[in-house]
Amino acid sequence: MDLDAIKNFFISHGEKLVVAVVVAASIWMIYNGFQQPNILDSHQPEGLTDNANVVRQNIDEDHTEAIIPERTPEFDIVKETLSKRQPVDSDPYRLAHLLERRPIDTSIRREDPVLAAPLAIRVSGQIDSIALLSRSGQYSLQNLEPAGAIEQEEDSRPRSSQSSNNGLRRDLEKQGYSEEEIEEILADEEANEPEEPIRMTTDPTGRAFNTEHDFGARPVPKDGAYPVPAAGWFIAGTAVVPHEMISQSFQAALANADGYLPERDQPYYFNYQIQRADVTQKRVDQLAEADWITVRDREKDLKRAALQWAGFAPELVPEEYRDPALTTYIPPVLLREYASFSLHPLIPLTPRQTQTVEEVDPADNDRMGEDLQLIDPLAAGGMPNVPNGMEAAMGMAAKGRMMRVEMDPVEHKLMRFYDFWSNDPQSVKPGREYVYRVRYSIIDPNFPPNPLQQPKVSTLAGPVYARVQQLMQKAATEGRRAFQRWSQWSEASEPVSLPPVHDYFAGPVESPRSRTVQHQGKSVKYSRDLPTAKILNFRFNGNLATWMPVWMKDIKPGSVLSYEGGAEAIDPIALVVKKVPDAKVLSQTTVVDLDGGEPLEIVESDEMTEPGLMLIVDEQGNLQVASEVGDQTQYRIYSFADQRGL
Repeated sequence: MDLDAIKNFFISHGEKLVVAVVVAASIWMIYNGFQQPNILDSHQPEGLTDNANVVRQNIDEDHTEAIIPERTPEFDIVKETLSKRQPVDSDPYRLAHLLERRPIDTSIRREDPVLAAPLAIRVSGQIDSIALLSRSGQYSLQNLEPAGAIEQEEDSRPRSSQSSNNGLRRDLEKQGYSEEEIEEILADEEANEPEEPIRMTTDPTGRAFNTEHDFGARPVPKDGAYPVPAAGWFIAGTAVVPHEMISQSFQAALANADGYLPERDQPYYFNYQIQRADVTQKRVDQLAEADWITVRDREKDLKRAALQWAGFAPELVPEEYRDPALTTYIPPVLLREYASFSLHPLIPLTPRQTQTVEEVDPADNDRMGEDLQLIDPLAAGGMPNVPNGMEAAMGMAAKGRMMRVEMDPVEHKLMRFYDFWSNDPQSVKPGREYVYRVRYSIIDPNFPPNPLQQPKVSTLAGPVYARVQQLMQKAATEGRRAFQRWSQWSEASEPVSLPPVHDYFAGPVESPRSRTVQHQGKSVKYSRDLPTAKILNFRFNGNLATWMPVWMKDIKPGSVLSYEGGAEAIDPIALVVKKVPDAKVLSQTTVVDLDGGEPLEIVESDEMTEPGLMLIVDEQGNLQVASEVGDQTQYRIYSFADQRGL
């Protein structure tokens, strides 16, 4: 077969050959496929799914430990951290006379200073004439007639005649006269002595009260109002605040903390509260919290002093031991001294000679740090949301205090309070016994009244932060900042009552003529007459709001100190004596016994007698001993002894 025939053959049958090859290959592949094993015999779909899940779970597991071995640190990181915090020694770089800032450990947080409770509370009952303001200036004493002339009389005590005849008695005893004969001779001598005539002072305009005996305050008019006397029946109290201890607590809690500002982080007192409990029918240890009622605070006392009182009594305590927020003004007590209830034994009466405060320049930005501008929260306009208008009353008195930092605080600051009787049903009542307790508040250094002074919360300790956060939330809700921190209450005072409206001052005792007799080998003095005495019945007249002294003579054992008749009263405003017609002094106070008045034969010419003593039972049944020596000053002043010539 030639090549052309072969070529034509493939051209004509080439497609058939390709189809035949493909068919043959397909048959072969199908045959081989039937010869393969069944995959379902070894692999099921469910098994493959499980295997796939297992593989995925193995992939997702942490294989770090199998891949990366455990690492061991090559250095102590705690030691290295502490070493980095060690300050660099500044000695090589120190310059002479360089002012250095104190380093602050930012790890120290601000704590709350401990506020110690007030100490040594003392209370006493007082009754005095108080100067109040009145638009009319009229009062009852003005309508009374001035007291006229006063009798002058000689001292009628037997001591004069007895003492003047002491020498004669001794001479008669030396000459051998008996006691009966000596008494008869002396009696004749006394009978022959001329009587001293009674003289009268001449003062047609009335008597003025001696200003040297005015130990009280002098009232002053104010804003068109004039002083008038009013009855001041009250309980006065004093206590001390341990100021030095509180200052040390502020230093310990704040001085080393971040954000410390000396001008802010000092104890600034702001308020006080007085509570009273009635213990007439129960003991102090039986009192419950519900028995205590709040009777006074700083706002009430400031309003009373500013709106009612006609001035104030001069202060007796040095300024460094007082604080405007603790030490109440002394009321304008008229005539009588007021030191007995306005002082405290733990408070000195002389100022210290050392400087106790440091003036701070508010423009010193270095000292103020990053805690924003310092604004005095007690200055006028700098204390928003203070209740009931206290800002104006208290801001001016304490303005500028935030710019004074105490360098050497005093040990104690004085607290004062007064609880006056009034028509208020809750006021103190005569015949009842009460106890008192006090507490004070400071401006919270961790939550001051001015938001611009607020310390950063990052500088506060945990408990302080929790407390301040609550105060912030409350301030945001109520629109006012509760910036006062209160101390604990003091211990309860001793029981105290309103005093009686009368007092008694003992005068001289006149001892009757006595003789000495021998009885069972002893010398006994015998007298047929009772001793007599003079006494000043010092009564407070509530209607006239002043003291009404009644000079009573010829008082004997068993005498009741009641009186009815004309009397005199002292006008404490005009300092004149007025007549009180038809005065009545009703009293059950009784003189039980008298002693004294016997001559003191120290030398022949001595005319002194033994001081008088009076045993008195008052209206409450209490025994009292009144002494002529102890009562001499008050007795002579209010019995007008100088004007009587005694």
